[in-house]
Amino acid sequence: VLDSGDRYYDYDGNSSDLGWLPIGDFAAPFTAVIEGNGFEIRNLFINRPDQDDVGLFGYVSAASLSNIKLTGDLMSIVGHDYVGSLVGGAYYSAQITHCSSTGAVTGNDVIGGLVGDAEYSTSISHSYATGEVTGRDYVGGLIGLVYEQVQVSTSYASGAASGSSFIGGIVGYIENSLLNSKIGRAHV
Repeated sequence: VLDSGDRYYDYDGNSSDLGWLPIGDFAAPFTAVIEGNGFEIRNLFINRPDQDDVGLFGYVSAASLSNIKLTGDLMSIVGHDYVGSLVGGAYYSAQITHCSSTGAVTGNDVIGGLVGDAEYSTSISHSYATGEVTGRDYVGGLIGLVYEQVQVSTSYASGAASGSSFIGGIVGYIENSLLNSKIGRAHV
């Protein structure tokens, strides 16, 4: 049984305890379809305070992520900028549906409980985040920053979001995008 005294696998053998290496980055974004089939990923651990685009997926473009659940008492996501538990950055018509996270997310700028940055016709629906989200600027309980034709619907956040500027229970900052009026509860 995993507990706070356990250590995570050190894949590169350098004792740095960086945790999970996010899938996809700016140079090679993740562009495929992932169907989680409702299974849970428990205790995802990422400790990369100097790295941008941090999450289970670091950077996705035109990808489809559905039915992915992140949970566990020891789940912890730490990154620099563009940090979310599921995705650091979702771009160019990415689709995220029926995804959730219960873990804490910490970073600097553009930090979200589920998605750090959502831009350019990305769609997020039927999803939620319940973990505490901490950052400096552009911090949201669900998504840190939403920009340019993004649609967010039937989703909610219930964890506390804290930072210095552009802080929101659901979204830290939104521009030229649509938040569905049926979005649920949130608190800051």
